[in-house]
Amino acid sequence: MVSRYHVRIEFREPTYELRAGPKQEPYLFGYDVEAASESDAEQSALREFRETARLSSVAWIRQVLQAIVTLAPLPEPGGEDPEDLQSRARQSGDLDRRRPSTTRTGV
Repeated sequence: MVSRYHVRIEFREPTYELRAGPKQEPYLFGYDVEAASESDAEQSALREFRETARLSSVAWIRQVLQAIVTLAPLPEPGGEDPEDLQSRARQSGDLDRRRPSTTRTGV
């Protein structure tokens, strides 16, 4: 049985912090994935995280501190998923850029 999970990945950018100074709180990426288990969801999100880092235009390393897996809330009937709305707001710059989010479903 496939379930929908939200995976929050907390990470640091140590090479960037050497230049810019230490950051108190880690950066966060969030992924919504469909998977057969929490472990599968975590692995899927980590693969997507590494791919995003690889495609990034920055040269510094991203060090994963932890991945937190929870069951994702179901979308509102007839409405748009609140997590998708929040993700798009972050991508457009409407929310705090220190906490980027990427939503991926159907993995």
